Amino acid sequence: MTPRMLYFGPWEHPGHYFYEENGYTAREDRIPEFPFGHYGEKVPVDGCLQPGCRKDRDGHWTHSGTPEVEGEALIHHIAGWTALSFWDRSVDTRFACNSTYFAEGDFTFAEMVAMAKARFAKRWNRMKFEVRDASARPQGTEDGRGSKQ
Repeated sequence: MTPRMLYFGPWEHPGHYFYEENGYTAREDRIPEFPFGHYGEKVPVDGCLQPGCRKDRDGHWTHSGTPEVEGEALIHHIAGWTALSFWDRSVDTRFACNSTYFAEGDFTFAEMVAMAKARFAKRWNRMKFEVRDASARPQGTEDGRGSKQ
């Protein structure tokens, strides 16, 4: 069975929204048991899942001030979904622009990249950089660890 997938970020114009594979916007509140979003108890997405983002002592998401390197990605496994998230200025050139691909189920970094390339080809092919696993960096380099909740 093919898992449900969604994209979050700018599709053709600046601005971050959720999208279905066909490029139509998706409403996060209409996706059953989807743990990510902007409201309520959802796991925040925009500027929160990429390398250099973390929760502070009060539980608020913050950016650590590390460089936003395009293509450096993290994988997250949360509540039955996998998220592949990275800094991306291929459509929106502003600071903190990012892309995140979601798949319902538990997938590896390589599986997520392959599915995103195939199922969101129109959006993926706008990028002129390689998407690489930031958690695979050598010890002692800037923070790049994914989360498992």
